Amino acid sequence: MSRPAAAPVGLILAVSLAGLAHAAALAQDPASIADAARAAAAAAVDPARLAAPPQPQLAGLAHPVACSVPLRATASGYKPGATRVSVRVECGDPPVWRLWVPVSVEVRVPMVVVRHDLARDALLSAADLELVDRVPDGPGRWVQDPADLVGRRLRQPLSAGAPVQLGMTTADRLVVRGQRVTMTTNVGPLQVTAQGVALADGGLGARIRVRSLSSARMVEGVIRSSEVVEVLFPGGGSG
Repeated sequence: MSRPAAAPVGLILAVSLAGLAHAAALAQDPASIADAARAAAAAAVDPARLAAPPQPQLAGLAHPVACSVPLRATASGYKPGATRVSVRVECGDPPVWRLWVPVSVEVRVPMVVVRHDLARDALLSAADLELVDRVPDGPGRWVQDPADLVGRRLRQPLSAGAPVQLGMTTADRLVVRGQRVTMTTNVGPLQVTAQGVALADGGLGARIRVRSLSSARMVEGVIRSSEVVEVLFPGGGSG
C-alpha cells in the first residue's frame, strides 16, 4: 500500500502564514485599545494638569478578537495626584470582552515650596513660601495652601524650591494653655485691650479661645505674638 505524498514544504508554509494572517485579522488592533484607554485616562484627569500624554501599559494583556463596534473605555478609582489610573476597555457587541488597562499619568499638582534655603528650626513665614504646579517626584501629602504652614517650624533643612509636607514641620507654640495674654480688638479708630487667659496652645496665626479675666467671657482670637491675641468677634463669646 502506497503512502500519500507529503505536502510540499512551500505549501505548508503558505498555509501557515495564511492562518497567521487570518488570526491577526481577527484580533483587535492593540493601538485601538491603547487609544481608548489613553482618552479615558485623560478625561479622568484634569487635562490642564497633564504634563505628558497618558501611557497605557499593554504588556501582558490578553489579545481579544476584533470588536465590530467602537470600543468603550471608562477610568475608575483615580485619586488626584496619583501616577496611575485603571481603565476598563470593553467591546459591547458579540464577541463581548473586557480588559483592564493600567495607564501611567504624569500630573502637575499644586504644592507649596520654599523660596530659598532654610535651616532646621526655621520659623516659616509667608515670604518663605510659594504655591507652584509641579509633577511630584514621589508619594506624599502635599500642602496646597501656604497659610497652613505659616508660623510652623521646620524639622529639617530644605533647599530652595523643595516642596514642604506638613510632617516636615512642627507647630511653634508661641502661646500655651493657661498663659496670661493681652486681648486686643479694634472698636472704630480705637484699639481696646484687656487681659485674658489662653485656653489652648497655639502658634503664630493660630485660632484659640481666650477667657477674659474681667468678664469671664470666652472669645475666639488669633495669636499675633507670644503675648497678644487679637479677638475676632468682640461682641460674641460665651460667659
